Amino acid sequence: MDSYERFVRVLNFEEPDRVPTLDSIRSPRIIREMGGIGPAEEVIPRAHKALGLDVAYGGVGAASIGEEPARVWRSKYYSLGLIVCEKPFTFRWDPVAQTTWLIDRPFKNLDDLAEIRVEPLSEDKIIEEQTSEFLRSRKTYEKYGVVFIGYGGSVLETSYRILGWPLFAQAMFRETNRLRKLIEKIAIAACAYVKSYAEARIGPAFIYGDDIAYKKGLLFNPNFLRNDWLPIVRKIVEPLRRAAIKLIYHSEGNTEPMLNDLIDAGFEGLWPVEPQVMDIGEIKKKYGDKIILIGGVDNHYLLQHGAPDDVEHQAKESIEKAAPGSGFCLSTDELNPDTPTMNAMAAYKAARKYGVYPLDQ
Repeated sequence: MDSYERFVRVLNFEEPDRVPTLDSIRSPRIIREMGGIGPAEEVIPRAHKALGLDVAYGGVGAASIGEEPARVWRSKYYSLGLIVCEKPFTFRWDPVAQTTWLIDRPFKNLDDLAEIRVEPLSEDKIIEEQTSEFLRSRKTYEKYGVVFIGYGGSVLETSYRILGWPLFAQAMFRETNRLRKLIEKIAIAACAYVKSYAEARIGPAFIYGDDIAYKKGLLFNPNFLRNDWLPIVRKIVEPLRRAAIKLIYHSEGNTEPMLNDLIDAGFEGLWPVEPQVMDIGEIKKKYGDKIILIGGVDNHYLLQHGAPDDVEHQAKESIEKAAPGSGFCLSTDELNPDTPTMNAMAAYKAARKYGVYPLDQ
């Protein structure tokens, strides 16, 4: 059974030959160790294959292999160029963390919020550019037998990154209508982004990401999420539902208080299920026939600082709790720059050692 069939069986709540693995490598060191030296479109998918990954969601840009040096720049564009603002932001690329930080915003208070003009690029331009990028990524991963799926959306996350947490929190309570209009503007671009993936039928699943939680619960009032955010998300993901592409929801932290709402909105997968935050066995009992569970290995501490045997043990426990009947994919969330290669290998080897069906054998 190849990775594609293995993953599709999980998406359909069927048992494959073994538990599949899903992650993205954000560590240039691991990419070099496992993928060697060469063009990004070769070494990144090669590294995924060498580690034992079945499914990837990461792109194949030069930054992913550590070739882009540290730099600071100003730009009117935000969120991969899909959003255009009148006044520029200041960004800093951190090659160690493999992250772009937004270090200065052109507005500081609610009065400034009234002056914000956020205009998405044209739908046709977004679809043209993103379809080309999606096809390129799929082709590079397919060469190595790895399934590529899309990741995006993030209207809420984009909003609070544009505004910054203090101003976003003030707007959420004092300028809700204005904040909703901002989110709706951002959603125009998100809709085009998702539509490009759906119309080209890039992969069997798509990850919609918006961080709404932390380890102890939700970051936002549930009423705000249900009344102001989820209706917009429903519109964004509608092209995926029409194309019968499985919807996976991504947020760090404890999202259980919103799980029923997410399921009602059409989401069929949850990622990551963090073992230090949610009991994957209990989540399986409550929602195992309604939502695919992806996760099982702690990315916050264990993967970075634990021993390979400890990582293997946790992966084994998660497989035992969540894999019966399928609907489970083992994941760490992503391999950060500080992740030891041996720990990553321990997690994925566990899928081959303990995740072979029938599991009772």
